[in-house]
Amino acid sequence: MAINITSAYPGEFLDKLLTKSTLSNELVQKNLIHVEANVLKTLFIGKLTVGKLLQQHKPMPTASDAKGDFNYEENSLTPDKFMAYTRYLPSTFENLWRKYQPNGPFAMETWSPAAQTEFLEVFSKEIAEELGDYMINGIKGTDDDHLFNGIVTRILASKNVLTAGNGASTYGAKFKAMLKKLPKALRNKGNLKFITSMADADNYDDELKANVYKNASLTEKQTLAYNGIPVVGLAQWPEGLVVLTPADASYDSNLWAAVAWNQDEVYIKTGLVQEDGDMWFLRQAMRCDTNLAFDEYVVMCDERAVDGSYKKETKAASNVSTVPTTGAVLGSCVVYTNSSESASVTVQGVKLEKKGDSAAFYFDGTAFNIKG
Repeated sequence: MAINITSAYPGEFLDKLLTKSTLSNELVQKNLIHVEANVLKTLFIGKLTVGKLLQQHKPMPTASDAKGDFNYEENSLTPDKFMAYTRYLPSTFENLWRKYQPNGPFAMETWSPAAQTEFLEVFSKEIAEELGDYMINGIKGTDDDHLFNGIVTRILASKNVLTAGNGASTYGAKFKAMLKKLPKALRNKGNLKFITSMADADNYDDELKANVYKNASLTEKQTLAYNGIPVVGLAQWPEGLVVLTPADASYDSNLWAAVAWNQDEVYIKTGLVQEDGDMWFLRQAMRCDTNLAFDEYVVMCDERAVDGSYKKETKAASNVSTVPTTGAVLGSCVVYTNSSESASVTVQGVKLEKKGDSAAFYFDGTAFNIKG
C-alpha cells in the first residue's frame, strides 16, 4: 500500500521534507529571494508609478493643469509542474532502515513521521541541490533538463535590465560603475546586494587583501562589501556575471519565487512498484517559477566567457538589420563584433564604429534586444 501524504498529515514529516527540498538552496539560505508558497495559478507583482505632481499655486485650476500620469506595470509568476521520481531496492541499504523495523520486510508506512523524515533526508537533499540550480540557471523547455525559468534567465532575457561595468580593470571599478547606474531612488535601500559567482567573490577578496592600507590580512576571513553593500558569492551562479539589485526574503526584494506542491493534495507517494515484487518507488510532485519584481531595478555586468551555446560571438563585416532568432532560447546572448578593416557596421540599429567594437544582444523570447 502506498503512502499518500497530504497537508492534513499529523506529523512533522511533510513540513520538514517539503520545506527542506524547496528552501535548502543558496538563494534562500543566503537571504536573497522572497518565496511565495501555495501559488497554484499565477501570482502578479504590480507596480504603480505617478508622474510629477507639484506645481505653482493656481486659484482656479483647470483640466489642463492636471499633472501626474499614472503608470501600472506588472510581472507574473506561474509555477510550472514537475516531479522527482526514483525506484529503489530496500535490501541495498537495509542497515539504514532495519533499526526502525526490527522484524519483517521493508514497510515504511508503519514508521513514525520522525523516522520517515530521517530516512528520506538524502532524497530531499538531492532535490534541494537540483532545485537550487534551476532557481538560478533554469531555462523552461520540454525535456527533463529544462523545467522552469531561473533568476539568471529572467535577468538576461529582460530588455529593461540596466548594464554597467564591462571592461573595468578591477572589481572595485566594476562595482562603482554599477552603483552609479542604479536608479537614485534605490541607492539608500538597505537590502541592496552585489550577487556574484564564488570565483568572482574570491577574486574580489584577493583584490581587497592586496590593498596594504586597509582590509583583512591573508590569515583573516573578511566580510565582502563595496560601499557598505554586501557582495554575496553563490556556488551555482555563472562566473563573470555580476548583478546589483535589492535582494532579501521580504516583500521588498526584487527577486521572487513562487512554489506549490500539487493541486490534487497528493504531494509525496511511496510504495511497492507492484505487489509481487521487491522494487519500491518514491515520487514527489511540485511546482516552481521565479521572476523579477521590477526589471529596471537590476544592474548587471555580463563578462561571462563565450561558450558557443547560451553566449555566442558573431563576426560582422557588413550591416545586420535584425539579429536572427533561429535556435535561440530565453536569455541567450549573441555578441556581434565588427570585423571590417575600414568601415563601421550597424547591427539592429547599434553602430559599431571600428574593428573590434562589439555589442551584446539578449533574447527575450521574441527578439534579440540591446540592454540599457
